[in-house]
Amino acid sequence: MESSTSAELSPFEQLEQAANKDLVDLGEALISFVYFADGNEATVATEEEEYKLPLTVIDSEKNQFSLDTLHFSPESFIIGDTFGLATDQSGEFYYYPLIN
Repeated sequence: MESSTSAELSPFEQLEQAANKDLVDLGEALISFVYFADGNEATVATEEEEYKLPLTVIDSEKNQFSLDTLHFSPESFIIGDTFGLATDQSGEFYYYPLIN
């Protein structure tokens, strides 16, 4: 009888396994600012740094958008959303859920 090890893995470790890559955990990230008019980009801030990610507007009335370059992310975000952020050696970004 085999036991599943995925229950023992953190969300970051599960992401590394799903991505099949060695990733760097950047920690908790907050979508702190969004530019809808010029450039369509979101500012995602961690404790250490701010990152600019391109966004696609989903619903302008509800201020919902997607971050298409954020791998493994949900379909939509709003300003103030928090999540775990990771990166790989090529500078691509990855989403993982935070533990409540």
